[in-house]
Amino acid sequence: SRALQRELRTDKLSRYTVCNVAKYLGVWFHDSGSNSCEINARVRAAWINWVAYRAVMVNGELPLRVRRLFFQGLVSNTLVAALEALVLSNAECDKLTSFLCLRGRALLRGSMQAVTEEGKHTSCSNVVVLQACNLLPVHLELRVRRLKWLVSMTKRPEASGALLAVLFGRFGWEKCREDNPWLR
Repeated sequence: SRALQRELRTDKLSRYTVCNVAKYLGVWFHDSGSNSCEINARVRAAWINWVAYRAVMVNGELPLRVRRLFFQGLVSNTLVAALEALVLSNAECDKLTSFLCLRGRALLRGSMQAVTEEGKHTSCSNVVVLQACNLLPVHLELRVRRLKWLVSMTKRPEASGALLAVLFGRFGWEKCREDNPWLR
């Protein structure tokens, strides 16, 4: 520690490489504040889950309800798990949603496509695919998860008092001691 402090003072850190991306508690952080590394890692993980269980998810002998459960548990949740704490841009949410729609079309095994009388192939919109898969777009899914988290906090305020105090401050009905500067 002291040697590192000496090197910092004498600017001898030039021999060290500086990384732009770091993984902390399972989440990728970029020095620019971008979430692109985390989004790409999530898409890769969801793709790996899709490939591993593709035989189950596109099996026409299984009912759609069962295949949808596999899809929601392995692909959809991999994409959005624990993203509630991050602020995603519209482009990042769209990237995750488009991956869901692309894999959702494969899950539905072409039932969302039709051939017109002229022989042209048409397909349904992403909204219809998401409805058929019983999914929400990623930005709405994250809102629902954040609201569920807030509801769970308000149902048990004794377990999350410090966080509620940070968010809302002191409530009007609370009594505080005047000699405690933290409660003023």
